[in-house]
Amino acid sequence: AIFERDWKEILIVGLNEEISRLAGELAERYILRGFDAIHFASYLTFKRKVRAEVLFSSFDDRLNKAAEKEVS
Repeated sequence: AIFERDWKEILIVGLNEEISRLAGELAERYILRGFDAIHFASYLTFKRKVRAEVLFSSFDDRLNKAAEKEVS
């Protein structure tokens, strides 16, 4: 019930060519796994498009360190 209520507020970022290319660049630059790079590229693309504060969250230390370097 809570999930169904909150689902209306979730924005889905679809995988497209822009995100795929960026993910490849990020994977090479920061030595990231494929899905981690897609997660990170989706975040960066979304952040750039909304021009608002967007927080990045992950349980992966390497991915969090890459985000800190890329965003700062």
